Amino acid sequence: MTSARTSTSGETRPRSADLYRRVVRDRADHARTLHTRGGLSSATLALRTAADSAATSGPWSVVGRSFVPAGASANEYVHIAEYAWPDDSDPTGPWVIRDGQVNPAARSIASDGRLMARMADAVWTLALAGHLFDRHGDTERAALLLRTWFVDPSTAMHPSLRHAVHVPGHDEPMTWGLARLHPLWQVIDALELLDGGHVDVVTDVDVTVAGVRQWFAQFLDWLVESELFAAELGRTNNHSTHAMALALGLALAVGDDRAPELARRAEVVVDAQVGPDGDQPAEIARSRSYFYCGYNLAAMLRVGELAWCCGVDLLAPSGSLRRALDALLPWLVDPRRWPRPSVEPSDSGRHGDLLVRAAAIWPGQTRIVAAARDSRIAPSRRDRVWIETGVDPDELIGPRS
Repeated sequence: MTSARTSTSGETRPRSADLYRRVVRDRADHARTLHTRGGLSSATLALRTAADSAATSGPWSVVGRSFVPAGASANEYVHIAEYAWPDDSDPTGPWVIRDGQVNPAARSIASDGRLMARMADAVWTLALAGHLFDRHGDTERAALLLRTWFVDPSTAMHPSLRHAVHVPGHDEPMTWGLARLHPLWQVIDALELLDGGHVDVVTDVDVTVAGVRQWFAQFLDWLVESELFAAELGRTNNHSTHAMALALGLALAVGDDRAPELARRAEVVVDAQVGPDGDQPAEIARSRSYFYCGYNLAAMLRVGELAWCCGVDLLAPSGSLRRALDALLPWLVDPRRWPRPSVEPSDSGRHGDLLVRAAAIWPGQTRIVAAARDSRIAPSRRDRVWIETGVDPDELIGPRS
């Protein structure tokens, strides 16, 4: 099993962006090796089906929605806060936030976050399928989806987030909402599989990848200087973790020299959120405490791997990140035992993929393997997480009975 912590043992450390790319490609290559040996059959069959569907879906764009906030352009990303509701005491006034309570009506007004999620999932699906099965049509379709969202001037999203979270009745931009951008992690990783590194022959896919990287560079410049980023980093919860995961991922994707400094700041972000016992106080206080503890841990794992590529080790067994994982392991085995109330009962079925992602980072760790084998929510063998991580389900959760 190739992991970020073991992939360069005994070698001179590569530059951060190259090491990040190696981690992504090594895991995909390991999944392809398992596939050619007859492993991951359920997951690869599901991936083929998903890729066939993605090949006829989209393309998607922020352009075309009927609602555009005051001062915004049609090319700007706009997403109504999902916890925003009309105020019962003032139905025509500004909307209010009800933590943990999703308002379905908000999605019908403006939900570019949902469109981005569909685009990113399709791109990642097609990139994985193209890599595993050598299906060039999948990579070409992924490039089309990317060109529509990021490159074509008539449809591309503007590289800024002035309306990352919009609350009707509030004209001023909200200084929160970067967590909604986590689907971009899939796009960032997909670029590493789509980039063929051609020298003599430049394909349309290569041109698209270069265009998306240019967009990423512009977006990163806007992001790190924005009030939104500063405000999100000031919060000791999943907002700051997601903000750092996005900025650090973008920096590695474009080879930006700010990546090591962002990685050092990431260490502060993670340490500030985890108590001595591994609990996440800010997330435990939420109305959906189990969901947000796992949601934040997923972002922490992402940050930890990205920071490691920059020479900042957040993955040490005694570190804050590992304490947070160990504290949550019992509930990843059986979420029904979670001792705190939640306004969303269906949350108890979430986060099983964290066990696989943790196993990819810390291969062979006894507690993680035991938790995965005992878990009521461990991913099925059809789940794409096995391909994304290159983890063999026969090794982690045991062979088929």
